[in-house]
Amino acid sequence: MDKRPKLETPPGVTIRRFVTGDRIQIAFSFEGKECREMLPPGPINKSSIQRAAVLREDIRDKIKAGDFDYAAFFPDSPKAGVSRKNAGLMRTLLQNQLETYERQVKNGQMSKSTYNGYAKVINGDRMRHWDNVQASEITPGMLREWIGEMDCTSKAIRNTLIPLRSVFEDALNDGVIEFNPFERIALAKLIRQTAKASDYVVRPFTYAERMTILDACRNDERPTFQFWFNTGLRPGELQALEWEAH
Repeated sequence: MDKRPKLETPPGVTIRRFVTGDRIQIAFSFEGKECREMLPPGPINKSSIQRAAVLREDIRDKIKAGDFDYAAFFPDSPKAGVSRKNAGLMRTLLQNQLETYERQVKNGQMSKSTYNGYAKVINGDRMRHWDNVQASEITPGMLREWIGEMDCTSKAIRNTLIPLRSVFEDALNDGVIEFNPFERIALAKLIRQTAKASDYVVRPFTYAERMTILDACRNDERPTFQFWFNTGLRPGELQALEWEAH
């Protein structure tokens, strides 16, 4: 009969019974997989169980923030080497960048429409070119070739590169790569040489069309539209303009 005392454990913390001695095990999800890791041998009591629960929450917070290093917590785990490899995989880094944008939307630092644009780029067919490539393996020449094959306007190219450049900047700061390949590309020159000319033609309102719009305005709307027609501001610039700047 097992005479060892029954200790309550919080979610994700388990006491495993072995002939050689009991061990505490914690469970958490990482990269879509359920992970279970044993903690070092030691006395098992309320204090050690509480420390295990705190450790588990710390790991979960780091996973959410994209800062979890498996090998730093469990260097002897078979998953540590796999985790270290996946940490530099471009698909992992791009998804981490998308999660960063999601947090910025929640914090009011980014508009939903801007997020949708970045999400479309990150999950698009063109970006899948890098899915199974390690960030450390990407050279300036590979980037130049990839950018040179884009059959789109300079604006579309720049919009596509925004999240990718952020990925490389973070990877450099985190020590995942030794240098940022974008820093070794004459990007403005490359875009200018390879971009597709825009077929968009500006068709401003005629005088008669402007007068029709002004006549349809309420009295409180008319000054704003007159100001808009006379300055040619973009919609975003007009919306951001404060009264004292009129």
